[in-house]
Amino acid sequence: MPTSKATREPVVSSWNEFESEFGAHPAMSADVAYAIPMPLIDSIVRYAPAVFDKNDIRFEQALSTSGFTGMFRWKPFFSGLLTEAGASTSDARQKSIDTELRTLIESEMVRSGSTRDEVEQYFSNEVVDRQRSVVTQKSYLGWLLTDPLFRSERDAFCATWRTNIQDDGKFPSIQSQPMGVGGRENVHRRLREYHSETIQFFRRWGLKTFLTWELPIPLPAGLMNNQWFDPQDVSDAGVTVFLPWYVVRDRDLSLAEIASHRRLLAAPNHLAEWLDRETTNWGTERFATMFELYVYLELALRSRYGDRLNRQTGKLDLAFASYRIDSTDSLEVDRESETIRKIRQKMNKR
Repeated sequence: MPTSKATREPVVSSWNEFESEFGAHPAMSADVAYAIPMPLIDSIVRYAPAVFDKNDIRFEQALSTSGFTGMFRWKPFFSGLLTEAGASTSDARQKSIDTELRTLIESEMVRSGSTRDEVEQYFSNEVVDRQRSVVTQKSYLGWLLTDPLFRSERDAFCATWRTNIQDDGKFPSIQSQPMGVGGRENVHRRLREYHSETIQFFRRWGLKTFLTWELPIPLPAGLMNNQWFDPQDVSDAGVTVFLPWYVVRDRDLSLAEIASHRRLLAAPNHLAEWLDRETTNWGTERFATMFELYVYLELALRSRYGDRLNRQTGKLDLAFASYRIDSTDSLEVDRESETIRKIRQKMNKR
């Protein structure tokens, strides 16, 4: 995801101020409103100026610079898959927790005899793993959100438990704990069916939670961190591996080989298209781009501006292309717009 070259000052200073100024905007009457990145707003104004009027531009800029990914049930939400970290209260709280956890890990490593270089390498590896995980999660969501079976099951789940979700103002979540800490949460008797059905649905599709009616968050892979999920919650969501230290000596051990063996026992047939994609033209990057197209074009722009998008398709392809490559060079944008067009057409066919 490209980033703006210059820091953009928030249009409003708080979420309360945002609600006060833009409460009458049509988008605020909906259950969900997704923020559009500021560089993409700029690109749309440049290549498809008919989409926004002046009031819309200010609304979009305010939502984009709020530090949140959008609102659900009139409350702001945040996702690092769509919004750069650093501005939201929830993200600041998580950063504080991460800092405390880093301090504890660093102290334990030093106490155990690790050198300063080894400590830095450990945390550097975690950063690389996190970046790779974000791309993989976005790619999976690009496939998932356009998969007819998932969309059907998601809609049925939300319809069944809509009252519970509305009452809570959010979806349940499969909780992780630092390895070896905590236990299963007690669930009130009247909520047990809701909790059980939720865990079953999340587990089937490898999800941690939903942020809105449409937007799920995949379970993170525990490859280079100390977070752990209760095996009962994630037993069918993937492959759990325990490696005693002596096994690590075997450098020929392959994660893909282990996963393939596991699939012989419990094949997730509903994920076969994702797991067995045969064409290299639809790899991780293209599905990740499809995810952004789906959120920003379908869930954000089309839900808010509907008819204004008529006869704007080619112009919006150019806007997305310019945003994706962070360039306004006409040849580069035209070339990238062809890729965007193909991804959009593939998305619409799914």
